[in-house]
Amino acid sequence: MSATFPGHTAAISAVRKVVADLMTGSPCADDVILIACEFATNAIRHSPSGLPGGEFTLRVWARRGWVRIEVIDFGTDDWALAPFDPAGFAEESGRGLVVVAALAEIWGHAGGLVWAEVSWQED
Repeated sequence: MSATFPGHTAAISAVRKVVADLMTGSPCADDVILIACEFATNAIRHSPSGLPGGEFTLRVWARRGWVRIEVIDFGTDDWALAPFDPAGFAEESGRGLVVVAALAEIWGHAGGLVWAEVSWQED
């Protein structure tokens, strides 16, 4: 599945709905939704995708027991992840990728692409 969204915060609810529909019945649905929304929010807040006329693309591959989420934005590869600062824990934002790292088995970024993979046991 691939969908392109406008680079404004109203698109986050559409991302949430699309991913929720794809993940119906999965025990990890909430985790995958959170990861996708975090990636989309970061695309809007921290890349040119959030500027007027900007957009980002969500791609999701899913099969029994596994999903890969990608967000592609208008960013470049000239950024680095800031380390988590426990002194800033009371802040309202800034820990999203720490949460992603806790929920995903593996995740990464390259240029304007960020991705994560989540798997679970099927009954």
